[in-house]
Amino acid sequence: MDVKQIIKDRGFTLEQVAALMPNSRTGQPGISRQSLYLAITGNPTVNTLKDIAEIIGCQVGDFFKDEGDGSATVVCPHCGKPVTVELK
Repeated sequence: MDVKQIIKDRGFTLEQVAALMPNSRTGQPGISRQSLYLAITGNPTVNTLKDIAEIIGCQVGDFFKDEGDGSATVVCPHCGKPVTVELK
């Protein structure tokens, strides 16, 4: 599970995602980039993965897909529907 790479593949930086992440202490958006990095390189909670998935426009299950299966699911930026892309 390479959450950092999926964030990058979706066109986001860690800084952008961190700025949009809910902050449990303040109730407002925004955590530090370092806090996000530590959360995703350690053992992220399901809630953290849900928040990231919502921000970058994917499903939580996308973080767990087998990297070797030759396919990927992306969300169409126009209609919002998932599209499966297969490598041949």
